Amino acid sequence: MNTNELKTKVEDLLKFTIYSESELRSKGYRFATLRTNRTPKKNALNKKKKSISKFGVVSPCMIVGARKCLNEGLEVMGEDGRQVTLETPGVDKILVIIDGGHRFVSVNELNQKRLEGDRIECYFTLPLNDRIPIYELLRQSNIVTTPWDGTTYLSSLIMAKGDAAKNKMLVWVEKMSHEGGDTAAWQWARLEKKVPTKTQLIKASGIDDKANEVYTKISDGSNFNDGKQLYEAFRKHFKANILGCKFFPEWIIDKRNELMSAKDEKYALDTLIEFASKFDRDMVDEIEGFKGTDRGRLVKSKLSELFDRLMAIDKTTTTNP
Repeated sequence: MNTNELKTKVEDLLKFTIYSESELRSKGYRFATLRTNRTPKKNALNKKKKSISKFGVVSPCMIVGARKCLNEGLEVMGEDGRQVTLETPGVDKILVIIDGGHRFVSVNELNQKRLEGDRIECYFTLPLNDRIPIYELLRQSNIVTTPWDGTTYLSSLIMAKGDAAKNKMLVWVEKMSHEGGDTAAWQWARLEKKVPTKTQLIKASGIDDKANEVYTKISDGSNFNDGKQLYEAFRKHFKANILGCKFFPEWIIDKRNELMSAKDEKYALDTLIEFASKFDRDMVDEIEGFKGTDRGRLVKSKLSELFDRLMAIDKTTTTNP
Protein backbone atom coordinates (compact mmCIF):
# COMPACT_ATOMS: atom_id res chain seq x y z
CA MET A 1 0.00 0.00 0.00
CA ASN A 2 1.47 3.39 -0.97
CA THR A 3 1.59 6.62 0.99
CA ASN A 4 -1.37 8.15 -0.83
CA GLU A 5 -3.57 5.18 0.07
CA LEU A 6 -2.50 5.37 3.72
CA LYS A 7 -3.55 9.01 3.98
CA THR A 8 -7.12 8.73 2.70
CA LYS A 9 -8.50 9.37 6.21
CA VAL A 10 -8.59 12.83 7.76
CA GLU A 11 -6.22 12.10 10.64
CA ASP A 12 -7.28 14.60 13.31
CA LEU A 13 -11.06 14.45 12.71
CA LEU A 14 -13.27 11.81 14.29
CA LYS A 15 -16.35 9.96 13.09
CA PHE A 16 -19.58 10.53 15.04
CA THR A 17 -18.44 14.12 15.70
CA ILE A 18 -19.93 17.35 14.38
CA TYR A 19 -17.56 20.24 13.64
CA SER A 20 -18.41 23.88 13.01
CA GLU A 21 -16.97 25.69 10.03
CA SER A 22 -15.13 28.15 12.27
CA GLU A 23 -13.56 25.26 14.22
CA LEU A 24 -12.37 23.53 11.07
CA ARG A 25 -10.95 26.74 9.61
CA SER A 26 -9.13 27.43 12.87
CA LYS A 27 -7.46 24.01 12.42
CA GLY A 28 -6.27 25.14 9.00
CA TYR A 29 -8.84 23.30 6.87
CA ARG A 30 -10.17 24.56 3.55
CA PHE A 31 -13.19 23.36 1.62
CA ALA A 32 -13.67 22.04 -1.89
CA THR A 33 -16.23 20.32 -4.09
CA LEU A 34 -16.20 17.63 -6.75
CA ARG A 35 -16.25 18.95 -10.29
CA THR A 36 -19.13 16.61 -11.10
CA ASN A 37 -21.21 17.46 -8.04
CA ARG A 38 -24.52 19.16 -8.66
CA THR A 39 -24.36 22.87 -9.45
CA PRO A 40 -26.35 24.79 -6.81
CA LYS A 41 -29.72 25.87 -8.22
CA LYS A 42 -30.78 29.48 -7.60
CA ASN A 43 -34.32 28.52 -6.60
CA ALA A 44 -33.07 25.85 -4.18
CA LEU A 45 -30.52 28.29 -2.71
CA ASN A 46 -33.21 30.90 -2.08
CA LYS A 47 -35.40 28.37 -0.26
CA LYS A 48 -32.44 27.10 1.74
CA LYS A 49 -31.38 30.62 2.74
CA LYS A 50 -34.90 31.41 3.90
CA SER A 51 -34.92 28.27 6.05
CA ILE A 52 -31.45 28.87 7.48
CA SER A 53 -32.28 32.50 8.27
CA LYS A 54 -35.22 31.29 10.36
CA PHE A 55 -33.93 28.09 11.94
CA GLY A 56 -30.18 28.01 11.34
CA VAL A 57 -28.43 24.91 9.94
CA VAL A 58 -30.39 21.92 11.24
CA SER A 59 -28.16 19.12 9.91
CA PRO A 60 -24.43 18.87 9.13
CA CYS A 61 -22.84 18.64 5.70
CA MET A 62 -20.90 15.46 4.93
CA ILE A 63 -17.19 15.81 4.19
CA VAL A 64 -14.27 13.59 3.18
CA GLY A 65 -10.59 14.28 2.67
CA ALA A 66 -9.54 15.55 -0.74
CA ARG A 67 -6.83 12.88 -0.94
CA LYS A 68 -9.44 10.10 -0.76
CA CYS A 69 -11.33 11.68 -3.66
CA LEU A 70 -8.17 12.12 -5.72
CA ASN A 71 -7.09 8.54 -5.06
CA GLU A 72 -10.44 7.42 -6.51
CA GLY A 73 -9.76 9.40 -9.67
CA LEU A 74 -12.23 12.22 -8.99
CA GLU A 75 -11.66 15.86 -9.91
CA VAL A 76 -11.65 18.24 -6.95
CA MET A 77 -12.19 21.99 -7.24
CA GLY A 78 -10.99 24.31 -4.46
CA GLU A 79 -12.79 27.36 -3.07
CA ASP A 80 -10.63 29.53 -5.34
CA GLY A 81 -11.92 27.72 -8.42
CA ARG A 82 -8.62 25.98 -9.07
CA GLN A 83 -8.27 22.25 -9.52
CA VAL A 84 -6.84 20.39 -6.53
CA THR A 85 -4.23 17.67 -7.14
CA LEU A 86 -2.10 15.45 -4.92
CA GLU A 87 0.67 18.03 -5.40
CA THR A 88 -1.47 20.93 -4.18
CA PRO A 89 0.15 22.46 -1.05
CA GLY A 90 -1.77 21.40 2.06
CA VAL A 91 -3.88 18.83 0.18
CA ASP A 92 -4.45 16.91 3.44
CA LYS A 93 -6.08 20.01 4.91
CA ILE A 94 -8.69 20.20 2.15
CA LEU A 95 -12.15 18.82 2.90
CA VAL A 96 -14.51 17.94 0.05
CA ILE A 97 -18.23 18.53 0.64
CA ILE A 98 -20.00 15.38 -0.53
CA ASP A 99 -23.49 16.21 0.72
CA GLY A 100 -24.88 19.58 1.80
CA GLY A 101 -23.47 21.81 -0.92
CA HIS A 102 -26.58 24.00 -0.98
CA ARG A 103 -26.35 24.45 2.80
CA PHE A 104 -22.70 25.47 2.59
CA VAL A 105 -23.22 27.96 -0.25
CA SER A 106 -26.36 29.39 1.39
CA VAL A 107 -24.62 30.00 4.73
CA ASN A 108 -21.68 31.71 3.04
CA GLU A 109 -23.96 33.92 0.94
CA LEU A 110 -25.96 34.89 4.03
CA ASN A 111 -22.79 35.66 5.99
CA GLN A 112 -21.59 38.05 3.32
CA LYS A 113 -24.32 40.44 4.50
CA ARG A 114 -23.80 39.89 8.25
CA LEU A 115 -21.48 41.41 10.82
CA GLU A 116 -18.72 39.25 12.30
CA GLY A 117 -20.54 38.60 15.58
CA ASP A 118 -23.79 37.74 13.85
CA ARG A 119 -22.47 35.10 11.45
CA ILE A 120 -24.28 31.79 10.95
CA GLU A 121 -22.34 28.59 11.56
CA CYS A 122 -22.32 25.73 9.08
CA TYR A 123 -21.63 22.26 10.47
CA PHE A 124 -19.83 19.20 9.11
CA THR A 125 -19.33 15.52 9.85
CA LEU A 126 -17.45 12.60 8.34
CA PRO A 127 -19.45 9.75 6.76
CA LEU A 128 -20.37 6.98 9.18
CA ASN A 129 -19.20 4.43 6.62
CA ASP A 130 -15.89 5.51 5.11
CA ARG A 131 -15.20 2.24 3.31
CA ILE A 132 -17.48 2.71 0.32
CA PRO A 133 -16.53 4.64 -2.85
CA ILE A 134 -17.24 8.36 -2.99
CA TYR A 135 -19.64 8.08 -5.93
CA GLU A 136 -21.67 5.55 -3.91
CA LEU A 137 -21.69 7.92 -0.92
CA LEU A 138 -23.10 10.59 -3.21
CA ARG A 139 -25.76 8.32 -4.63
CA GLN A 140 -26.90 6.78 -1.36
CA SER A 141 -27.01 10.07 0.57
CA ASN A 142 -29.37 11.54 -2.05
CA ILE A 143 -31.73 8.60 -2.63
CA VAL A 144 -34.33 9.71 -0.09
CA THR A 145 -33.66 13.41 0.48
CA THR A 146 -33.41 15.15 -2.89
CA PRO A 147 -34.04 12.75 -5.79
CA TRP A 148 -31.32 12.77 -8.41
CA ASP A 149 -32.13 13.95 -11.90
CA GLY A 150 -30.70 12.48 -15.09
CA THR A 151 -27.71 14.81 -15.05
CA THR A 152 -26.64 13.66 -11.60
CA TYR A 153 -26.88 10.00 -12.55
CA LEU A 154 -24.66 10.76 -15.54
CA SER A 155 -22.21 12.57 -13.23
CA SER A 156 -22.20 9.48 -11.01
CA LEU A 157 -21.44 7.27 -14.02
CA ILE A 158 -18.54 9.53 -15.05
CA MET A 159 -17.11 9.32 -11.54
CA ALA A 160 -17.60 5.55 -11.25
CA LYS A 161 -16.18 4.51 -14.62
CA GLY A 162 -12.78 5.62 -15.88
CA ASP A 163 -13.75 5.18 -19.53
CA ALA A 164 -16.77 7.45 -19.04
CA ALA A 165 -14.59 10.30 -17.78
CA LYS A 166 -12.61 10.09 -21.04
CA ASN A 167 -15.68 9.87 -23.28
CA LYS A 168 -16.02 13.28 -24.97
CA MET A 169 -19.70 12.80 -25.72
CA LEU A 170 -20.65 11.92 -22.12
CA VAL A 171 -18.63 14.81 -20.72
CA TRP A 172 -20.26 17.18 -23.24
CA VAL A 173 -23.76 15.94 -22.38
CA GLU A 174 -23.08 16.46 -18.68
CA LYS A 175 -21.85 20.00 -19.30
CA MET A 176 -24.73 20.94 -21.60
CA SER A 177 -27.30 19.52 -19.16
CA HIS A 178 -26.49 22.38 -16.80
CA GLU A 179 -27.49 24.89 -19.50
CA GLY A 180 -30.74 23.16 -20.45
CA GLY A 181 -32.54 19.86 -20.02
CA ASP A 182 -30.60 16.61 -19.86
CA THR A 183 -33.00 15.05 -22.40
CA ALA A 184 -32.21 17.73 -24.98
CA ALA A 185 -28.47 17.42 -24.33
CA TRP A 186 -28.58 13.68 -25.05
CA GLN A 187 -30.68 14.28 -28.18
CA TRP A 188 -28.23 16.83 -29.58
CA ALA A 189 -25.26 14.55 -28.84
CA ARG A 190 -26.75 11.33 -30.21
CA LEU A 191 -29.18 12.78 -32.78
CA GLU A 192 -31.78 10.32 -31.50
CA LYS A 193 -35.05 11.08 -29.73
CA LYS A 194 -34.72 8.13 -27.39
CA VAL A 195 -32.28 8.88 -24.56
CA PRO A 196 -30.71 6.71 -21.82
CA THR A 197 -32.91 6.15 -18.78
CA LYS A 198 -31.86 6.60 -15.14
CA THR A 199 -31.99 2.82 -14.75
CA GLN A 200 -29.56 2.37 -17.63
CA LEU A 201 -27.20 5.00 -16.21
CA ILE A 202 -27.20 3.19 -12.85
CA LYS A 203 -26.60 -0.21 -14.46
CA ALA A 204 -23.78 1.18 -16.60
CA SER A 205 -21.92 2.21 -13.43
CA GLY A 206 -21.38 -1.43 -12.46
CA ILE A 207 -18.47 -3.72 -13.30
CA ASP A 208 -20.16 -6.89 -14.61
CA ASP A 209 -20.71 -7.89 -18.24
CA LYS A 210 -24.27 -6.54 -18.26
CA ALA A 211 -23.00 -3.17 -17.04
CA ASN A 212 -20.42 -3.05 -19.84
CA GLU A 213 -23.09 -3.94 -22.39
CA VAL A 214 -25.35 -1.11 -21.20
CA TYR A 215 -22.41 1.31 -21.03
CA THR A 216 -21.40 0.49 -24.61
CA LYS A 217 -24.89 1.46 -25.83
CA ILE A 218 -25.02 4.62 -23.74
CA SER A 219 -21.56 5.83 -24.73
CA ASP A 220 -22.03 5.32 -28.48
CA GLY A 221 -20.86 8.60 -29.95
CA SER A 222 -21.17 7.75 -33.63
CA ASN A 223 -23.33 10.83 -34.27
CA PHE A 224 -21.64 13.10 -31.74
CA ASN A 225 -19.49 15.12 -34.15
CA ASP A 226 -22.51 15.94 -36.31
CA GLY A 227 -24.70 16.66 -33.30
CA LYS A 228 -22.15 18.97 -31.73
CA GLN A 229 -21.65 20.85 -35.02
CA LEU A 230 -25.39 21.33 -35.37
CA TYR A 231 -25.76 22.56 -31.80
CA GLU A 232 -22.91 25.05 -32.25
CA ALA A 233 -24.39 26.28 -35.55
CA PHE A 234 -27.74 27.10 -33.94
CA ARG A 235 -26.13 28.36 -30.72
CA LYS A 236 -24.62 31.24 -32.74
CA HIS A 237 -28.15 32.66 -32.93
CA PHE A 238 -30.29 31.07 -30.22
CA LYS A 239 -29.99 31.15 -26.43
CA ALA A 240 -28.93 27.99 -24.64
CA ASN A 241 -32.22 27.72 -22.74
CA ILE A 242 -34.34 27.23 -25.87
CA LEU A 243 -31.84 24.82 -27.42
CA GLY A 244 -32.08 22.96 -24.11
CA CYS A 245 -35.78 22.28 -24.64
CA LYS A 246 -36.30 18.88 -26.24
CA PHE A 247 -38.63 20.16 -28.97
CA PHE A 248 -35.69 21.93 -30.68
CA PRO A 249 -33.38 18.92 -31.15
CA GLU A 250 -36.45 16.81 -31.94
CA TRP A 251 -37.15 19.05 -34.94
CA ILE A 252 -33.47 18.79 -35.96
CA ILE A 253 -33.57 14.98 -35.70
CA ASP A 254 -36.74 14.72 -37.80
CA LYS A 255 -35.43 17.10 -40.47
CA ARG A 256 -32.05 15.35 -40.53
CA ASN A 257 -33.73 11.96 -41.08
CA GLU A 258 -35.82 13.47 -43.87
CA LEU A 259 -32.73 14.92 -45.58
CA MET A 260 -30.77 11.69 -45.13
CA SER A 261 -33.56 9.80 -46.86
CA ALA A 262 -33.24 12.18 -49.80
CA LYS A 263 -29.47 11.84 -50.03
CA ASP A 264 -26.95 11.07 -47.22
CA GLU A 265 -25.64 12.14 -43.79
CA LYS A 266 -23.20 14.74 -45.16
CA TYR A 267 -25.93 16.37 -47.23
CA ALA A 268 -28.20 16.48 -44.18
CA LEU A 269 -25.48 18.03 -42.00
CA ASP A 270 -24.42 20.63 -44.57
CA THR A 271 -28.04 21.61 -45.32
CA LEU A 272 -28.97 22.11 -41.67
CA ILE A 273 -25.82 24.11 -40.93
CA GLU A 274 -26.58 26.28 -43.96
CA PHE A 275 -30.13 26.73 -42.68
CA ALA A 276 -28.82 27.81 -39.28
CA SER A 277 -26.65 30.46 -40.91
CA LYS A 278 -29.69 32.17 -42.48
CA PHE A 279 -31.44 33.26 -39.26
CA ASP A 280 -31.73 36.97 -38.63
CA ARG A 281 -32.56 38.68 -35.33
CA ASP A 282 -36.28 39.03 -36.08
CA MET A 283 -36.65 35.32 -36.84
CA VAL A 284 -34.81 34.36 -33.66
CA ASP A 285 -36.81 36.80 -31.52
CA GLU A 286 -40.09 35.42 -32.87
CA ILE A 287 -39.12 31.81 -32.13
CA GLU A 288 -37.71 32.60 -28.68
CA GLY A 289 -40.82 34.65 -27.93
CA PHE A 290 -43.23 31.73 -28.11
CA LYS A 291 -44.73 30.97 -24.69
CA GLY A 292 -47.27 28.67 -23.09
CA THR A 293 -48.11 25.00 -23.22
CA ASP A 294 -48.17 25.05 -27.02
CA ARG A 295 -44.65 26.44 -27.27
CA GLY A 296 -43.04 23.27 -28.62
CA ARG A 297 -45.55 22.90 -31.45
CA LEU A 298 -45.23 26.58 -32.38
CA VAL A 299 -41.43 26.44 -32.49
CA LYS A 300 -41.40 23.30 -34.63
CA SER A 301 -43.99 24.76 -36.98
CA LYS A 302 -42.03 28.00 -37.38
CA LEU A 303 -38.76 26.16 -37.98
CA SER A 304 -40.43 24.09 -40.71
CA GLU A 305 -41.94 27.20 -42.31
CA LEU A 306 -38.59 29.01 -42.30
CA PHE A 307 -36.73 25.98 -43.62
CA ASP A 308 -39.09 25.64 -46.59
CA ARG A 309 -38.92 29.36 -47.34
CA LEU A 310 -35.22 30.06 -46.77
CA MET A 311 -33.85 26.93 -48.37
CA ALA A 312 -36.22 27.24 -51.34
CA ILE A 313 -34.97 30.81 -51.93
CA ASP A 314 -31.38 29.59 -51.77
CA LYS A 315 -32.01 26.82 -54.32
CA THR A 316 -33.76 29.26 -56.66
CA THR A 317 -30.84 31.68 -56.45
CA THR A 318 -28.33 28.90 -57.08
CA THR A 319 -30.10 27.33 -60.07
CA ASN A 320 -31.29 30.55 -61.69
CA PRO A 321 -28.46 33.12 -61.64
